[in-house]
Amino acid sequence: MPSVFSFLVQLIFQTGVLSVLQQSLGSSLNRALTNPPHPSLQSAVLVNDLPRLQPITPSLLLGPVQNRLGQLLSAQGGPVAILQLRAQNAVRAAYALAATSVGGAYAGWFAELASAEGALGVGALGAALGLRFGMARWEKAKRKFWLDFDRIQGGLEEDLQVRSPHPVASASPACSSS
Repeated sequence: MPSVFSFLVQLIFQTGVLSVLQQSLGSSLNRALTNPPHPSLQSAVLVNDLPRLQPITPSLLLGPVQNRLGQLLSAQGGPVAILQLRAQNAVRAAYALAATSVGGAYAGWFAELASAEGALGVGALGAALGLRFGMARWEKAKRKFWLDFDRIQGGLEEDLQVRSPHPVASASPACSSS
């Protein structure tokens, strides 16, 4: 899985490539408009709109990405911190339930309330239920994290639309979370 840093480096590189391509196409367009191959291609509206076009620079795209990344990775209250806390709580609860059931089974065997086989079965069942409980809590925490992630990603797309005068394509299905 690529890291956030490699994503930012790739974004800077691709934005630089796009900027060079924009300059090249812009100069070709200016040449074509000043000396059109056919007189019917002369357009005063297009000539007037050209100065308003802004080149896409790395800072134009990196600002919103860094803001949303900060929101995602914020130390307290961010989705990553909450996911980490929920994961720790799920592991603690699973271990506590498993240990309690094994301890209860041992106490039942020690007090001669159950046979060794029965106590072993109750302990194993309790341990398995504890692990299943922990897994269910982890899945719920992951679901909530991906909802937060999708919300932040949607906000990033909106930020890029507002910041950029050009249309910005949304993430492809291969890049989106599931």
